[in-house]
Amino acid sequence: MAESLHRQGLKFEFRFIGFTHPDGAAYTDAFQKRIQPMAEAGYASYGGAPGENELIQWYDGASAMVHFPTEDAAPMVVLEGLGRELKFFGARLGGIVDSAGTMPESELFAPDDWPGLTAAIARWISQGHPRPIGNAAIIRDRYHPIVLAKRHVEIYREVIAEGAKKKV
Repeated sequence: MAESLHRQGLKFEFRFIGFTHPDGAAYTDAFQKRIQPMAEAGYASYGGAPGENELIQWYDGASAMVHFPTEDAAPMVVLEGLGRELKFFGARLGGIVDSAGTMPESELFAPDDWPGLTAAIARWISQGHPRPIGNAAIIRDRYHPIVLAKRHVEIYREVIAEGAKKKV
């Protein structure tokens, strides 16, 4: 995808971050070989697995986030990106749909729709890579710890009330 966008003459830099698994040496080696010419050309890089402060800097330096796993994945990275007003491109899977499916300007694709994802990113870059506005407030309203704690209390009260009805 990055190579295709680069061939189109678009200006961008993909920054890949995350752990490489020690048991996935063949995958890691293939990834490193594939990204090396992209890094040399200046349109992709691999940042390893940054610590918390460095990860926050990566988020804050980005305009968008692409999270495209091939199977359901925990959406915390999605929420972090949306909470920082990043444009989001992702796979239409489980928790990602729950987190980003109703967010303004988030774009979700079938896990095998690389052409659709590539075309959407190309359009976005061509439009000057605008960032969405308002996602941080939505994330805060839905997922702030106090909001979640209040919802848990509501659920516990409902369960207790239902249990009390059954005992009578």
